[in-house]
This record gives sequence, structure tokens and C-alpha cells, in this order.
Amino acid sequence: MFKKIKDFLKFIYLKIVKINGTPHKVSLGFAIGIALGIIPGTGPLAALIFAILLRANRASALLGSLLVNTWFSILTLIPAAKIGALLFNLNWHKIYTEWLILFYSLRWQGLIKVSLYKIILPIILGYVIIALGLAVFSYILCRIILKTNRKWR
Repeated sequence: MFKKIKDFLKFIYLKIVKINGTPHKVSLGFAIGIALGIIPGTGPLAALIFAILLRANRASALLGSLLVNTWFSILTLIPAAKIGALLFNLNWHKIYTEWLILFYSLRWQGLIKVSLYKIILPIILGYVIIALGLAVFSYILCRIILKTNRKWR
């Protein structure tokens, strides 16, 4: 399993390094993809649209989005609930539990009963903060990798 993960990351690395474009545009596209891949309800299509609007590299945006899409959102659910609860001064256990109940019993009646302020807004805000933090980190890391790699060519 670790070999598959290592091979996948090597594949992403090679694809990013081989993309034509300035290090800034490639790194910006990758960061956009990472950010929109983490936030639930967004993904590759949103990453491509934002890459076009921000004049970033579309291929790297797509790669970044595909790298973290869906699976990373599941891993960051608890940290997103904790961050959102901290910002709104709420109990994160309650937010997390109600989010799971909402997710597993998704019905229109349940959506009407749900308090936007107490469940959905804190979770989404937590996801946005995590996504922005990882986007900044991935931009810096991608830019460093591209600069050093292109220096050696």
C-alpha cells in the first residue's frame, strides 16, 4: 500500500515538474486545486474555473484538486469541526455529531430543521480555513520545488 502511495506522489511530482508555465502560475494553480479539492462540494470543475479566472495553470489546478478531492475532506472533518466550534464558541462534539446525523439522514425536512449557524456554517468555515492554510503551504512548497528543479535543468 505504501508503495502505491509513493508511486502516486511520484507521478504527481513528475507531472507538476513537466508542466510548461512559470513557477508562479503552476504553483498558484496547484494551490487553487488543493484548496478547492478539500472544501466539500467543490472539486476539479471549480478548480478549473478558478484557475481560468485567476490566470493560473489549469493542469496543475486539476492535479492539485484530484490529489486531495473527497478523501482529504473526510480526514479533515474533525479538525474542521474543532476550528469552526472554536470560532463560534460552540461544542465541537455536538457539531460533529449533528453533522454526521445530517449527512447520513439527508432529507429536506432535516435540512429545514438544521440551524445554519450552529452546524453547517462552523463546519464549512473550518474547512475553508484548513483549505487556505494548505493552499498557502502547497504554493510555497510547489514553488520551491519548481525553482530548484528548473535551476538544475
